[in-house]
Amino acid sequence: MNNEAKIAAKGVSRFSHIDAVRAFAVMLVVVSHADLGAYVPGGAGVTIFFTISGFIITFVLLRERDREGAFSISRFYLKRVLKLLPPLILIIVIPSVIYSLFARIDWFAVMGQIFFFYNWLRIYADVDVLPGSGITWSLAIEEQFYICFALIWLCFVRFRHSLAILQVASLLVIAWALVARIALAGAALPNRIEFGTDTRLDSIAIGILCAIAYSGISGNRRRRSKAFRHSVRLNHSLVPVLAGAVFLTATAIQNEFFSETFKYTLQSAAVGLLLLYGMSKPSGIVGRAYLSVCDLRVVQIIGLASYSIYLIHVPIYRLIVYVLPDLDARISIPLRITLATAAGVLVWKLVETPIERFKTKSLSPKNPTIVGDARLVANATRL
Repeated sequence: MNNEAKIAAKGVSRFSHIDAVRAFAVMLVVVSHADLGAYVPGGAGVTIFFTISGFIITFVLLRERDREGAFSISRFYLKRVLKLLPPLILIIVIPSVIYSLFARIDWFAVMGQIFFFYNWLRIYADVDVLPGSGITWSLAIEEQFYICFALIWLCFVRFRHSLAILQVASLLVIAWALVARIALAGAALPNRIEFGTDTRLDSIAIGILCAIAYSGISGNRRRRSKAFRHSVRLNHSLVPVLAGAVFLTATAIQNEFFSETFKYTLQSAAVGLLLLYGMSKPSGIVGRAYLSVCDLRVVQIIGLASYSIYLIHVPIYRLIVYVLPDLDARISIPLRITLATAAGVLVWKLVETPIERFKTKSLSPKNPTIVGDARLVANATRL
């Protein structure tokens, strides 16, 4: 039975590998923040999320353009609001209000968390927010991208050369981010590179380029020849090996200048390659093993719940440490990881899942062939 037949038989989305990569990313962050940052690169998880976001949203919007010939920006923004705000209100906003009864809260910073400009505050000021909620800086970067990308796509979606424009723009963004990081390396503001939107957008742009490449390689676009599509062997068993080697090498290099400049770009390129591998119907021992791991139920659940897990894990950590300050690390670390992950899954099940059902039923075009696309765009954010 081929890969597509298996997917049809199981009723599983053909994009389950993306949820698996998202699960890996969020667990990097969760484990790293459990006092294991010296051993587990949590920052790499955020870079993975950025690349996934660029890939997914571009892939979905290209499908929508091919199918409908247009782009509904109102529907796009409404889906983003329904995806992001309910968990954000439950996990960050309401606890912030309660916390403010006992401690000082910078409400302008909380507004930054809600309206997605918190990353800039995090760079330039030490702000008082709910303990553990500072992780929303990366959510701010992603949503700034989503807001701007939707406006740009609305302007160019009907242009004959819209993809070429998008490709050139993505390449310019990658070049800009890399040059900006090189210029800022070793600067007085240590957080400027990590938290700046302009310095981290190359990861998202690489995801965009990968989605454009895949749409041309796999689609029936007349501008792409069959010979070209078959010449690109993205399903070769060496592809994940190469992607893993590049990612691990870029992550392992400890040189400060490299870590502030080229690391993010190389990590993102490796992630993009892995996403393309999963989309290309991999076969053989490596391909079957990869898809089998991706389709594990626990992996899929963590991937789908990654946004809520990401939001809730550090506040849960802080709460556990506050309640049990003297707990042995050998017990505390696995306890925090387990409870935080479980709490995120619970929020996903009780809050996100009903909303996703509503979105699929009410906001998606009435076409049964795009259920997979609706699921993709619903889970485009890892945070």
